[in-house]
Amino acid sequence: MGLLERFGRTAEKQEQPSPVAELHVSPEQEVLRRSAPAPTLENLATNPVEILKRSTHNVLVVRNDALDRLSDEGKLPHELREDYASDHLVGYSEAELVQNLYDRLNELKSLFDTYGGERYQEFSETAERMAKDLRFIGEPEYQHGTETIVRALTDRLADSNGPLYVGIRPGRSSAYVFESISRHMHETNPDFEQRLVTFNLEKPIEDQQAAKFAQDGVVIVDDWSITGSQMRHAVGNLLASGVPPEAVSVNLICATDKQLLEGFDGVHTEAAYQYPHQEGVGGYNNNYATLTGAHGDNDYGFRNTLNWLYTGLDYLRSEREFPASQNVSQPLLARIARTYREEQLPAHTENASETAYHEHCEQHTRFITERLKHDAEQLAA
Repeated sequence: MGLLERFGRTAEKQEQPSPVAELHVSPEQEVLRRSAPAPTLENLATNPVEILKRSTHNVLVVRNDALDRLSDEGKLPHELREDYASDHLVGYSEAELVQNLYDRLNELKSLFDTYGGERYQEFSETAERMAKDLRFIGEPEYQHGTETIVRALTDRLADSNGPLYVGIRPGRSSAYVFESISRHMHETNPDFEQRLVTFNLEKPIEDQQAAKFAQDGVVIVDDWSITGSQMRHAVGNLLASGVPPEAVSVNLICATDKQLLEGFDGVHTEAAYQYPHQEGVGGYNNNYATLTGAHGDNDYGFRNTLNWLYTGLDYLRSEREFPASQNVSQPLLARIARTYREEQLPAHTENASETAYHEHCEQHTRFITERLKHDAEQLAA
């Protein structure tokens, strides 16, 4: 008796699934497959190669020595209060900022475990999850992400002779992303860059604009969309104005796997990086931030989660005494000096770094303002 017969099988040829069927994937699955996993905080903070790669890129953060000192002495709540006017800008390497955040989160976990016990377990678990799983978009990822968007826009422009309309929000990260895209395309393909026509997503869409969007196509660019609510609102406005879904696309630097698979209101969505979707994540209570970056911290998720953790630390400090040396000040990444949303710094702390920062902010604002004004005239023609 042969082996097949002994185990109750026959030697007859079994029906095999079609190789073609196995290879077939949906467009959304293909987009997901092309997106690289966004790096985790733990990997960036502990991988020597990543540390070296990020040691040359400087990030400006708003530093407050008076606040840090009072916080270390246990005399100041967790909020980054604006009324302590000794803020100034300090440059740190991306590697230093990543390491500092990783250390602070682990120190918080240790304090909650040591002095809080079971009552503070939720705080401890949140700090631990963030230290391990927080996705971080640094300068290398941001550059790769913008280049990926440039390639996508270039492909669309190559398939037509008309313009491509780009929706942005002034004073938000989408405007900062567009400026990077524009400068990159101006260097590599200036003719295509001139065919990008921007419009303000926060303004009503007129019938004439909607007709042009439907004819030539519209894309919304941004770094990411944590909950997706703002993006769904922007896409929903376009669809409600009569722009068909197939004419709309969303191009991000980073997105969740769910956003890539389902799109925003069903429109095609692409991103250079992806990370796992978490139900209910918004930075409150037992939810925790899943993503932040070196070009701008995320108010809704990242700062809110940090504030929640430090509120827990305030409660713990009021219940238990522990050495001031074990107090954990806010991580440096808690307040990045964003170019697209200028920080208001006290005049008496002006220095060369701050002057350059303000000039950079003014240049960005002027570029976006003039670009939107110029393109609005083209849209109205």
